[in-house]
Amino acid sequence: MENIVNREKIEEAKKELREYRENIKYIREKNEDSEELREILASTTTRLSPTKTSNSSMSTDKFSDGLDRLDRIEKDKNEKLVELLTKKWVIDEKIDKMKYPYRDVLFMRYARGKSWREITSTLGYESDKYIFKIHGKALAMYAEL
Repeated sequence: MENIVNREKIEEAKKELREYRENIKYIREKNEDSEELREILASTTTRLSPTKTSNSSMSTDKFSDGLDRLDRIEKDKNEKLVELLTKKWVIDEKIDKMKYPYRDVLFMRYARGKSWREITSTLGYESDKYIFKIHGKALAMYAEL
């Protein structure tokens, strides 16, 4: 019975850490969307002048739509960021309580999105298998926090 409870806790820990990693990716992608739209709008405004606007096929409505879309992306990103930061602080606090190398494996894997090979190399181990063992133990430790 205790084994089942531990397994469930570990699965919850994995889910929490994966969600954390995915939220970080989501925020990065939203930042890229915002920057891309900003660049498009900036280049558009430099091409538009009061005299060109009335003659151009580009309508001010499309420009306004772009600004509205940028505002929506920014608002969505900011809401997600608040949610992510709240979760991040909780998760970081748990990870910070752990000792090396467990702390480092979880941090690199979930906060930084590093591959197993990158983690193995960074920590100076020869085999990914050893990192997998450390990761498994780190998840169990994390689940108990």
